[in-house]
This record gives sequence, C-alpha cells and structure tokens, in this order.
Amino acid sequence: MPPSTPAEIHARFVALSGSGQIASEFAIGGLQQLIQQQRPEFVLEVGAGLGTLTATILDATDDRTALIYMEEDDWCRNSLARNVGKHPNPRIAAGWWRRCWRAKDFHLPQYRARDLLVLDGGSAELPPEYLNLDHRARIFVEGNRRQHRQSLEAQLDRGHRSWCRVQQKPYDRTKGFFLYQLDPTLGERLWYLAIRLREWFLDWPARLSGRPVGKRRR
Repeated sequence: MPPSTPAEIHARFVALSGSGQIASEFAIGGLQQLIQQQRPEFVLEVGAGLGTLTATILDATDDRTALIYMEEDDWCRNSLARNVGKHPNPRIAAGWWRRCWRAKDFHLPQYRARDLLVLDGGSAELPPEYLNLDHRARIFVEGNRRQHRQSLEAQLDRGHRSWCRVQQKPYDRTKGFFLYQLDPTLGERLWYLAIRLREWFLDWPARLSGRPVGKRRR
C-alpha cells in the first residue's frame, strides 16, 4: 500500500476531537520529504499529541525504523494509540506498537544515538539525554515553537555542537516548520542561507498586505 499523501493524513486527523493544534499539511509534507531523503534508523518524537506526525513517520518508514515518542498527557496518549491503530494501511495499524514506544517506558540513555528528532510540543526544556543526537543528525520543529527552539539551540551550543537552521513556510505564508542540520558542511550552510533569503523575500508581500506571517489561519 503506498504512503498516504500529506492531504490525506491532515484530513484524517483534522476531523478528530482536539485537533486544533495539529501539524499543518505543509509540515506533514516537509517531514515526509525529510524522511525520504534521510532514511533515519531511530526517530525521537517529542510532543506526539493525537499522533499526526507519529502516523506520518510510521507511514514514511519501514519496519527497520524505531520510533520513540514522548507525550505526558493521558488523553493524548490514548488518542494516539486509537488513531494510529486505525491507520488505513493494515501493516501500520496492526504492527505499529512493535516499533513505536513511549519514551517514559524506554531507557533512552542506553539506546543508540538518534538520527532524527521531531519536536511537536511537550516541555520547552528538553532532558539532556533527548539530545544524544548522532553525527549529522537532523531536527524537525513543527510550527514556530520559539521557546522550544531557544532551549534547543542553547543546549546544542553548550554541547559544542555545530548546527544551522532554516524555516520554511507555504506560499500563503502560514505556519510551516524549522529544520536543523547538525555538523553541516559548507555547502549545506550555503544552501540553508539561500533558502532563508528566499523565505525572507517571499514574506514581504504578505507583510505589506498586513497578513500575519508564520501563523495558523483558518
């Protein structure tokens, strides 16, 4: 069964109760593209919520990819298990629990370094063991999450990790996502800079028309 499209995933989750803050269709597509490029072996998702990006990760990876998720809210955890368990792909619906574990039930420090971290909520101050990230790991931040990013960047700097970042938004300039590359090459730094300049120029028509940039709009 082929992977779900971003529109299909978003439509499935936006119809659920409590879906007011789920990831945008653009962010879902961005995460799918990142996974296709990187092919991560171990993903850590912080703030899994209803399971929108959890389902996206499971859909875009195969059974060799392990997914650890962090979600403290009981209602969200129950909703996540129910929602992912009803995934239209029988492979995921029947077997997601075999490669998807809750962080609290899993001893992260003894596990191998993560090559992809997905920030989708939760506490802004990440436990240090959650940033045990592999060489050239990537970090995907859904939406803006200013406090999360400030805490993340401060911890990366304290750990003497080299990094660069870029924010990408859809053409209507609504909410998008941030992408971080750890231990970037010079070429990657220049590429990220080019994307940042492009995004800056695309923001100006929206700003001049009085439309908010990087915000959710119904």
